[in-house]
Amino acid sequence: MEQLCLTELASGDEKHLVEAARLNPQAFGALYQLYWPRVYRYLRGWVGDADEADDLAQDIFLRAMVVLPGYRPNGAPFLAWLMRIARNRALDRLRATRRRAVLSQELACVELRQRLLAALEQLPEGQQVAVILVDIEGLTYDEAAAMTAVPTGTLKSRLSRGRARLRTPPSWPTSGRGS
Repeated sequence: MEQLCLTELASGDEKHLVEAARLNPQAFGALYQLYWPRVYRYLRGWVGDADEADDLAQDIFLRAMVVLPGYRPNGAPFLAWLMRIARNRALDRLRATRRRAVLSQELACVELRQRLLAALEQLPEGQQVAVILVDIEGLTYDEAAAMTAVPTGTLKSRLSRGRARLRTPPSWPTSGRGS
């Protein structure tokens, strides 16, 4: 008898489906079946990946089922409420993904900087100073030569040798991960 009633509601009015789901969580399945394809397509457009959209849709329907007792239509259809949850969750996921990407980039920059500093430490002092002043600090050859109290030609020579040593793999310490 219960199954027959749900079948009639599934083809009927959304308000009845929502009310039935409020009274009986088992009845939420009808809302799920009715709106899953639309929510999934919407999320797929947001996140691009089918598996991620599927996971996100599952999360959204679970969330909707949990907060359904607090749902107030206020003239808007249930689908609009559900899509608002989907939009908010998709934005949260995208923000988290961007945050992870930024953190990953920052970590890569820190690692590269550490490797560069370790490689610079392996250079003789004159080459190390020349590379730091010209390539890192951005000084001109003349400015760097004046700061180190050496002729410009000497500074250029040290810089050239330092750059050459930095280009060769043995001067770059690895990060310990086999790279």
